[in-house]
Amino acid sequence: MLSRYGNKNDQQIHNYKYAMFAYAYTRRPVQMKPLFYAKSTIDYFELDVSKRGSQDTPMWILSFFVDSSCKQCRRNENLTIKELALKGDTKLEIKLAGGKNTIDTLNHQAKLLHLKVNNENSDKLNITTLNQTGANSDTQIFNKIKVEDFNLSGGKAHQLAGEITNLNITNGHSIKVSIMAALVAIVMLKSQVALLQRWI
Repeated sequence: MLSRYGNKNDQQIHNYKYAMFAYAYTRRPVQMKPLFYAKSTIDYFELDVSKRGSQDTPMWILSFFVDSSCKQCRRNENLTIKELALKGDTKLEIKLAGGKNTIDTLNHQAKLLHLKVNNENSDKLNITTLNQTGANSDTQIFNKIKVEDFNLSGGKAHQLAGEITNLNITNGHSIKVSIMAALVAIVMLKSQVALLQRWI
């Protein structure tokens, strides 16, 4: 489900004081895709999902999108979000376009957060402060993501790529994963298994 913010004049400056999605479900959960015009500024943006049934929560997506309904308007590109709050059972993948995406403060106490960009050759996302407080929260950081201050006080975090300037851990744990090192380890393990099979 696409949720559009703004009118059909793509040339206007779009500033939003407050945007919030609060959603509870017992069955047939809906995947949401919030859409903001390019170069929008959002003062406060909150996502809150409440799972009340057995079905798992789908990943919501805040990603680049070309909107054909308004003559190819570009959405979710070069956004400025002053505060983003993730709560409850929310699972969100951020995958913005453009080299000027910023989030001043990201408060994460939800289930899962993926931080990505649309095109790793040209796009960037800078986050000033990321506060993760949920006991079961999970953050996964990918390429072209820069986090200046990551305050981890609950859950776990995986740095698959990207950059974290300051990591402050008071609870929970962080894992920095080198994809190349992981591949080397897999190759070595396969070699050892093959060698072992020769001796058996």
